[in-house]
Amino acid sequence: MYNKNKQETEDSKIEYKGEHKFLKAIARDEDVAETTLTRYFQKYDNIDKAVFMAKIQRQKTRQVKIKSGNVNLYDLSIILGIKYSELINSLNSGMSIEEIKAQNQNSSKRQKLKQEYNILSNGQTLLEYCVENGLNYAFIYKSINTYGKTLEEAVQEYRKNGSKIPNNWIFGKYGLLLRHLMTSMGVNIQRVVDYMRKEQISMNEAIEKYVIRRNAKSEKLDADWMQELYGVLTDENMSDEYEEFKKTFYIDETEEECITKSHTEIQALERKILLFEIAEAIEENVFSGEEVPELLQIYEVRPDEIETIFLDLYSKFENGIMLGEEQPLMKRRNLLNDITKKWYYLGQEERENVLADNGVTDEEKKMIMDLSSKIVKYKSMLKVGEKEKIVGEN
Repeated sequence: MYNKNKQETEDSKIEYKGEHKFLKAIARDEDVAETTLTRYFQKYDNIDKAVFMAKIQRQKTRQVKIKSGNVNLYDLSIILGIKYSELINSLNSGMSIEEIKAQNQNSSKRQKLKQEYNILSNGQTLLEYCVENGLNYAFIYKSINTYGKTLEEAVQEYRKNGSKIPNNWIFGKYGLLLRHLMTSMGVNIQRVVDYMRKEQISMNEAIEKYVIRRNAKSEKLDADWMQELYGVLTDENMSDEYEEFKKTFYIDETEEECITKSHTEIQALERKILLFEIAEAIEENVFSGEEVPELLQIYEVRPDEIETIFLDLYSKFENGIMLGEEQPLMKRRNLLNDITKKWYYLGQEERENVLADNGVTDEEKKMIMDLSSKIVKYKSMLKVGEKEKIVGEN
């Protein structure tokens, strides 16, 4: 009887890092909850994958102390200005918060499209204010920086309804963009909005989550695993560990193809979002004339994307309502856009013939000339930026 019980005990041990251990011992050694580790081991039947997922869950509840107080890692990613998944990867690789902050400052070639609302009138940081008053920092920060609310409006909404972003805030800010993504790229915008509302995440983060989970489902893959996998395999800072990670977690061809496909789709969608934000910044005169060329250079805007910014993003809408491709107004706009794109290259006689042949009104002619002038102006900024870059390299 003793020998039988001993054999059962030995059989319940799991090989991990060259040793046979009980789950309880592995959980203790890796500093994760035994119940969480057990759940993932039962789900995946792979101890390496189970430990990885258990650590991810631990990180989601982790609090770190900074001078303003304790914050969770998602709030910290906002403060540092990096993706949450990149922060997790960096911490898991042994980097300190100060090292991550320094690396981000040295390597980042991007900048915010709008000034961040970090300091209050009394000199207190927004984070300090939120900690002192028991407020959800991510909600307050995004309410102010993303949705244009005052601090008072953000606090009032949080006190009244909690941390879910209101639907009307999201559609007020992104309504046209969401409908554009729905028609041109087949995005389920309600699912994206639900992620943004319930998890207080950005449009980019919600798009990333939506695409990964959609593609995982279509391939009958575990969506939770693929979402965490994506954050590692697409992180530029993890490129040296890529092959080793694949080997450790037995990443098969289907999983890798799903990640590659998702990455391509997410980059295309994020580019659309970026162009929309640049268009808004230009429309609202967020940047001075001297700053705009640098902005276009930093985001590596192409000449055809200048046309997208001024002609394509808004042409399908009238007073916020989407136009059908066969509607006369939509067909007319497509025609005027085509004329606008080639206007700069036409001679005077050619311009007069195009206007006459298409029955262009004086109002439409003015619109064509104004838009063409803007397109030429901003395309020339790209050339100026490129020249400055070349001079700088020399």
